[in-house]
Amino acid sequence: MDINTKEQLDAHIEFTHIQQIEKVENKLNKMRYFPASLFFIVLGFLFYIDFDVTNNLNGVVILLATMIGVSGQMSVQRTELLKELFELKYGQATR
Repeated sequence: MDINTKEQLDAHIEFTHIQQIEKVENKLNKMRYFPASLFFIVLGFLFYIDFDVTNNLNGVVILLATMIGVSGQMSVQRTELLKELFELKYGQATR
């Protein structure tokens, strides 16, 4: 792409800025399905445990600890994406 004038440069900068914002918003939209899917996974596993006669408690504890850790990590990633989106839209960092 040839940039010959200041207007073309400004348009290119604005276009890349808008693409970055859309990329962050798409990541945030994908993350919104995670809590519901995690709920249904836990619900399905609880039904499985209810009908399981061996009743393996270690598996339950490991699964729940893993799900808590994963949901915590997703919350941290979501917070970082929201900060990045705020910086991109409003041009100032938060502390």
